[in-house]
Amino acid sequence: MTTDFRTTAENLDRLRDRVAAAAQAIGFEPVEVPAMTGRAFKGGDGIESATLSASDLPTETRALRFDRYTSLLAILPDEPALAGVEEAIRRFRNQCVVARSFLSANQALDLQGILMAPSGSDQDDDWKAVSLMVERDDRVVRKFVWLRPKSESEEDASFEALLRRSALARPWDSDAEFTMAALDNINKLVAETSAVQRDLMDDWIRLALEDNGNPDELVDQLIEAAKARNAV
Repeated sequence: MTTDFRTTAENLDRLRDRVAAAAQAIGFEPVEVPAMTGRAFKGGDGIESATLSASDLPTETRALRFDRYTSLLAILPDEPALAGVEEAIRRFRNQCVVARSFLSANQALDLQGILMAPSGSDQDDDWKAVSLMVERDDRVVRKFVWLRPKSESEEDASFEALLRRSALARPWDSDAEFTMAALDNINKLVAETSAVQRDLMDDWIRLALEDNGNPDELVDQLIEAAKARNAV
């Protein structure tokens, strides 16, 4: 991996700016929420029991809210050592608990975490394994790991791939042209081919709609319907 000479704060600011730009590009107005990255739960300023220790939280985090979504951003350690990563995730989860205290129940469901790995981690097998481990852990918040490429010129495409898995994905916004598949229009299929009798097709549709959840029984019924129509 290449050495990243930026500070944690600088890298987080760049990540925040990327997420904010992506949110703006699809019509959101992102707002940074510093209170969510503090030590105190909502309404707990100055109350010791409502304030977490600095040793239980990440050194640096950023929080962005756009519409009903909130993204909490953090940096993973420089090395994929299990102990260090687990400690970083423990602290990040604690920060997410603080952030959730500022959100309604529905907003908390849409809270997501984005964690940035070091430059060049996208080609490192150990980091790939770490990424899978972190993303499988959905306690407190759904987490996404950005395994960054070595070259900054490749970061845009890499980040876009990350966004396609996040709340900022918009798969329905596409210039692609789609055609109706035959299975999407059974009546059209019957009209265009004599391979299946219309009466038999009507029988199959009725059986499918009446399906009781037993696939073996449904198959037997479809075959019997075909026999009754002398199709087999």
